[in-house]
Amino acid sequence: MAKKYGATVKPVNVNGVYSWVVTDVNPADTTDKPGDTYKVTSFKNTNGVTLYDFTWKDEGGTHGTWVFEAKGNFVTLGLPGIWTLASQGSVGQVPTPAADLTSYDSMSREIANLVKVP
Repeated sequence: MAKKYGATVKPVNVNGVYSWVVTDVNPADTTDKPGDTYKVTSFKNTNGVTLYDFTWKDEGGTHGTWVFEAKGNFVTLGLPGIWTLASQGSVGQVPTPAADLTSYDSMSREIANLVKVP
């Protein structure tokens, strides 16, 4: 699991609880160091599956990324990105309407609730 200019992390299970330990960093990353531990927000969907939220923001965009465990394997689910500035990098940037952000959040939860682990 990696993000632009961010750390690569791996899950470590301690007494049934996962923590995420930095294994590698991008040379442009000045904040993370191998061995650091990430605290990752998690939530259970309506099917009881725990998803770890690795959503990140960069240059006006939100990039939804969730990870979940399926029979000893970790699966990464990337969501469509949403740009919070309509004209990224130009003069007079227009913010994304609040209703669009609400719709994006609603769509994200609907996708999360589709995840099942048989």
